[in-house]
Amino acid sequence: MAVVKLNKLQLLGFIEDREKILSLLQSLGVVQLEEVVQKTTEEKKGKEVKSEEKKSDKIKLFPVPLPNIKNFERKLDEVTLAINLISEFISKEGIWERLRKEPQKLTDKEVEEIYKGFDLDKVLETARVLDKELKHIHSQRITLKTRLAFLKPWLSLNFPMNWIGRTKSTHILIGTVPCTRICSLIEEVRKKTELVSGDIISETEKEKHFLVIVHKDAEEAVRKIAEAHQFVPAFLPCNNRTPKDEYDQVEIELNQLDKDENSIISQVKELEKQVRNLQIVYDYISNVILQQQANQYVGATKKTFYVEGWVKASSKEKVKQRLLKLSPDADISFREPLKDEDVPILLENRGFFKPFQIITSIYGSPKYEEFDPTPIFAPFFFISFGFCLTDAGYGVIVVACCALALIIFKLKEGVKRFLWLLLLGGISAIVLGAVTGGWFGAIFDQLSEQYGGIFKYFKKAKDSVMIFDPLQNIMLFLGLALFIGIFQLIYGVCVKFVHRVKHKRIMDAIYDQGGWLMFVFGIIVIALKLPVSKSNPEGANTLANIGKIMVLIGMATIILFAGRDSKNIVLRLGTGLWAMYGVATGFMGDFLSYSRLFALGLATGILATVIDMLSLMLIKIPYVGWVPALILFFFGHTINILINVLGAFVHTTRLQFVEFFPKFFEGGGKPFTAFKKKTKYIEFANEKI
Repeated sequence: MAVVKLNKLQLLGFIEDREKILSLLQSLGVVQLEEVVQKTTEEKKGKEVKSEEKKSDKIKLFPVPLPNIKNFERKLDEVTLAINLISEFISKEGIWERLRKEPQKLTDKEVEEIYKGFDLDKVLETARVLDKELKHIHSQRITLKTRLAFLKPWLSLNFPMNWIGRTKSTHILIGTVPCTRICSLIEEVRKKTELVSGDIISETEKEKHFLVIVHKDAEEAVRKIAEAHQFVPAFLPCNNRTPKDEYDQVEIELNQLDKDENSIISQVKELEKQVRNLQIVYDYISNVILQQQANQYVGATKKTFYVEGWVKASSKEKVKQRLLKLSPDADISFREPLKDEDVPILLENRGFFKPFQIITSIYGSPKYEEFDPTPIFAPFFFISFGFCLTDAGYGVIVVACCALALIIFKLKEGVKRFLWLLLLGGISAIVLGAVTGGWFGAIFDQLSEQYGGIFKYFKKAKDSVMIFDPLQNIMLFLGLALFIGIFQLIYGVCVKFVHRVKHKRIMDAIYDQGGWLMFVFGIIVIALKLPVSKSNPEGANTLANIGKIMVLIGMATIILFAGRDSKNIVLRLGTGLWAMYGVATGFMGDFLSYSRLFALGLATGILATVIDMLSLMLIKIPYVGWVPALILFFFGHTINILINVLGAFVHTTRLQFVEFFPKFFEGGGKPFTAFKKKTKYIEFANEKI
């Protein structure tokens, strides 16, 4: 349960073995590759490193020319197109089936055999042609539908469309005019000339479709008046068909397009049996590209190549055996990380702590010389999550749902960890809910009071494990939340104190964490005066005096030494006073932030109780009351569970990130990223190391 120890792998081999060694490293999936050519370049510029520390100094390395992967990328795009095309027209699995379906497991050899034995080019060419035809049909359909929309307003015209336009003595115009301008247009045209005739062909809410026949002598004047009234000319196809005949012809063409499309879709569906192979090929090509891109981490000479990477110290011997089996002539060595070397971070937690690692990954990785914060905050996260719910019934639902999902569905590792985290939170809610008497609010109390009978025994069983009721003991509930807060904050500072002492920074630990602890413990001792004064007044005064001394010592330590790096006495004291202000206000802010546990826990119980009360009121309605009562009960509690589980996760996570982690955790590490196979459709069943 810590930051995993890593060793630097250094491998020198013959250039002809480069591709197969990279392929093996990718299959093993336990090595993070590091650039080596960049280091050599830096050393040329004056960065000196001892030759025994870096093997790459002994040879002059050049970048390995990256293979041309454009062909693979183009092929991958074509495979993606084919998969998407076929998937669009075949029956799709439901969400339930997809979640329950286990990914197909294949070895590297099996995948390569499928790739080589599959007539990929023929399938891709077929898919490409069919896709092109479907797109052409789609484009034609849009064009024809646009023509239909344009013809529709003019269907009542009963003369050929090629009549529209100029004749020897007249000009026939069609177009649209806003409804608000049509009357003024007609009136103004009639005032101007009588050599014109017009008719409204059709209309919508906003515009009228208008036909105008005007004598050529009055054409220019009428056109100017029409344009002034926002007349927009319309243009129909110039042929000897009427708009209605043209409309019917377009519909015939559309029907033919539908038939052609159905025929093509049938051909696409015939490719359904190729989908699985296409998916396997997709993952194969994707990983070939990744392998080729890994050459950027490799340095080479004319006959040899050199590669470095990080690997778990516990796995190095197995890795070495596999590499030597593949390339017996390779020179392979491992070394410990050098001082100030940028080592990637790999965390390993087991058992109870493993699900909480997802919280650490959200915040950020620790530095290599730091410790893994997961085991430190996990117990507090567990308790705080349950404190926010404080309902055993809700906890049972959360545990049951998470357990069923983990058992039934085939989920990715990250999703599994999150569900395990929620499951542990549900267990915490069961424990704290039982202690505080929360079972779907106060449902057993209300049922016992209203109906008696067997519900009295349920209430008695609930009361037998209940220690206190938060609604009846609000200050006790608040006090417990604040106690969790003060204990967690002190624990975090103590962790930082011990960490500094282990790294021989004893004085830093005393000045920084020691001053903080003395100040806080002094406040706690002073606060104990009130409860002690009732039974022992003299002892209470003594406690108060001791507490004051502790506070003063803590303040003096912070003020005098917080700015110890500065030689200017004024600046040093100013820094110390500012640090003291930050400690005092920061402590109170962090401390009071834990009251959110109290607020969320109380709100969950109150809302659940209100839902119970309303449900029991509805059930009193004669004959049908049980229907709305059950609906409200199940729907209300479902919403309450979802909202408060989300709230518990968010606020508990926030307490760790904002209040707890800054007390001891710096972070800033670079996560370990193994060079491995990445898949979308299948799972590689290679030997694990």
